[in-house]
Amino acid sequence: FHWNALFIGTMHFMDAYNYDLSRVQRCCIHYTTPDGRLIPFCTYNSGPTYREQVWRAFAQPKEDG
Repeated sequence: FHWNALFIGTMHFMDAYNYDLSRVQRCCIHYTTPDGRLIPFCTYNSGPTYREQVWRAFAQPKEDG
């Protein structure tokens, strides 16, 4: 069964200087990691913490060919 839907998500910009935990708890956009964790978009992109951890843990070298 298929729905034709468009999700438009908006959010306030957050970085390490204006990180707001209550906003993160209400976040409706998430990244899923290969090991099954859900990480809110704002948390994943607001600093070098989650993004770099996920990259280091799951990155695969590109094969030439």
